[in-house]
Amino acid sequence: MKASSLALLMRRSVESSLGLTSSAGIGASKIASKLAAGLNKPNKQTSILPSYFYEYITPLPVSKIPGCGVAITERLKKIKIELVEDLRKLSIDQLSELAGRTSDQSQVAASSGDTKSMFQEDTFPRCDSMREVTLRFTGLLKSLLKRLDARFSAKGDLPTVLRAELRERGHGRISRQKNVSVCMFLRHDDVTAEMDENTEGKTMEHGGRFKRIMAVVLKLFKGALGRQAGFDVTLLGIHVGQFKPAKGFRP
Repeated sequence: MKASSLALLMRRSVESSLGLTSSAGIGASKIASKLAAGLNKPNKQTSILPSYFYEYITPLPVSKIPGCGVAITERLKKIKIELVEDLRKLSIDQLSELAGRTSDQSQVAASSGDTKSMFQEDTFPRCDSMREVTLRFTGLLKSLLKRLDARFSAKGDLPTVLRAELRERGHGRISRQKNVSVCMFLRHDDVTAEMDENTEGKTMEHGGRFKRIMAVVLKLFKGALGRQAGFDVTLLGIHVGQFKPAKGFRP
């Protein structure tokens, strides 16, 4: 398997250059890889083939699922759900409610058919400083902008809602969103002196698209979290929605 060989090469390289041992997980999805990585610590690797994934995950306690923290595990335990096998019997709506996603009633519409929203998010073991938060949001935003540009070229529309989402360890997801102008998402060479109703009459300048969006994302993150220190975040995401035609701008 190429993935297994690559993981082995990376682990050997880390050990030879830094003197550190590491474990690795190989699977067909992120969750499968994360579960596999924890099986043979501290200095081995494990592969979970797609055909064995459900057989492996079904008898596990729900606490083994990446992102299923103490709070959610306790909520599930109260309704007698302790194994993944029990969890798989719940509907999507029930799972969303348990995860706390319904706490934000104004979130962007979910994707179905013709995409009404787009998002980029990632999970990780730990993120406890604004520097780390900024670095992770930077990677997410770069990827999301590439997808938005491709959609703009094909459909000529851009989002008018921007949302930052996060999850603290042991808690459900929380988010904060803002209505924005389509101008915010235009490439720098597409921006004109279009007036933005959300900038109190000021014109948006040429360039700086990434910085403008990042500034809003970080402000939304801080607003949702309520503080800038003393946190432990395990998920970050950027969501956009309510696409509208961007008339007068070239793709």
